[in-house]
Amino acid sequence: RVVSHPGRAYEDLWVVTVRIVAGSALIGGLGLIGLFWMMTRLMRPLRAVEKQARALGKRDFRRRVDITSTRELNQVTHAMNQMADDLGRLFEGQAKLIQHLRKVNNEDSLTGLASRQAFEQRLKVEVESEERSAPGVLFLIQLEEFAQYNQSYGRDEADRLLVRIAGALNTFVHAHSDSFAGRMTGAGFAVFLPGVSRADGVIWCRQLVEELDGIYSDLSAPMDVSVHAGIAQAAETRKAGELMSAADEALRQAQMEEGSACHAADRDRPEHHDSEKWRIMIGEAITQGQMSLWMQPMISNGDNGVLFHQVFSRMRTEEGWIKAGIFVPMAERFGMIPDIDRWVLERSLALLHTEPDTRLALSLGMVSVASEAFRKELLEQLSAAGKERWRLQIGISEQAVHHHRTAVGLLVRGLNRLKVPVIVDRFGVGGVPFSYLRNLRFQALRIDNSFVHDIDSHDDNRFYLESVTTIAHSRGVRVYVTGVETAGEYAALQGVGIDGAMGYHLGRPFEVGH
Repeated sequence: RVVSHPGRAYEDLWVVTVRIVAGSALIGGLGLIGLFWMMTRLMRPLRAVEKQARALGKRDFRRRVDITSTRELNQVTHAMNQMADDLGRLFEGQAKLIQHLRKVNNEDSLTGLASRQAFEQRLKVEVESEERSAPGVLFLIQLEEFAQYNQSYGRDEADRLLVRIAGALNTFVHAHSDSFAGRMTGAGFAVFLPGVSRADGVIWCRQLVEELDGIYSDLSAPMDVSVHAGIAQAAETRKAGELMSAADEALRQAQMEEGSACHAADRDRPEHHDSEKWRIMIGEAITQGQMSLWMQPMISNGDNGVLFHQVFSRMRTEEGWIKAGIFVPMAERFGMIPDIDRWVLERSLALLHTEPDTRLALSLGMVSVASEAFRKELLEQLSAAGKERWRLQIGISEQAVHHHRTAVGLLVRGLNRLKVPVIVDRFGVGGVPFSYLRNLRFQALRIDNSFVHDIDSHDDNRFYLESVTTIAHSRGVRVYVTGVETAGEYAALQGVGIDGAMGYHLGRPFEVGH
């Protein structure tokens, strides 16, 4: 007897349906996973190419794609790598060309010191520029009997002597912040030390002459040779030419003495503060709150608007306000500049907090950049400042880049992580190879004012600035200038293509809160 049971059939149908759906889902899921894995593997080169393209957009030519895939994608990655290599070589070639032009126009070909023209140009800025004019001393140094040495030992040995002398002068200026040296004649050299009194200058000059005399005597034995130097002190009313004449007169008086000697001119002139007086004044200004924050606007080349304000300190004394350009070299020499930089940073962050529309830039001293403790403290303060730090630019001098490459690299990368813009300060003054822009991400260059002074009548400097501006813009780096003091200089700079300019002609410094 057969009895029908419809529910059993439905149950069997449901079981079969579920199994079919589950099997299809499993097979489909596995298929999708396999497809996703395959597409991911195929797309990896494309993502790498995308990252490489973004890096190229930021002018970073070091990224390469090494992932292999299909023949077509391999051809694309090979072409991108080739393009990155070509652009990198093009940039390197441009950088070497700019560096060569700078050397030809500003360096002595044998010694690497500043040429006479470049030295006199920078001296003129230091002595006559209203913005930078500061006390200091000029040394004129002469190797006596050099013509006889050249005749006796030959040109190669004479060149070797000059290179040794130049090396000693370089070591000397590196030990004195913001000082610089140049070769004036065949065996004549010059050194300028800003912010130095005549008394200190005489001491350091004698030490330098003693060292140079030792080098000269060792190489010239058994000849009887000597080294003479003349010293003159800069003053507010003295032009660069007058300073050179005074130092030259002192040099002639030193040459009248037997053996190596230094002679200081202007003994009747009142001296500026000596080293110990400077140390006391700067220390008291820091500890007793005799510092004040000042600002100066950076003007846009396009619409004459204010891009940002450069902040710096001035020191209040019984004689009145003292510019940073006067006491900062002394503070660097005494290792006191990190304390000043901390003070400026704290005031700048406070100002950014109270004025949300303000953009600022500050420059760090070389000693600060080299200090691991200061770098750590700086990054911690900027990190705690939040988004306000994005409106602050940090300036690092090109000399610091040259002498403290590792420390600068760590600082710049730390600032990049915090998205704090970084400026290369006093660009071009130190003869540093331009190639460091490949490895460190700077957002702007600030050209030293020695290239800006009288640029409307200085074709070589104008061509150099045009070349630097072109290559910097090709790297996505802005170009600023400082020390613009005349309408003629600003008109010439506007044609160069710079992004911004600063100087007494465009806006004078003012005290914050006044």
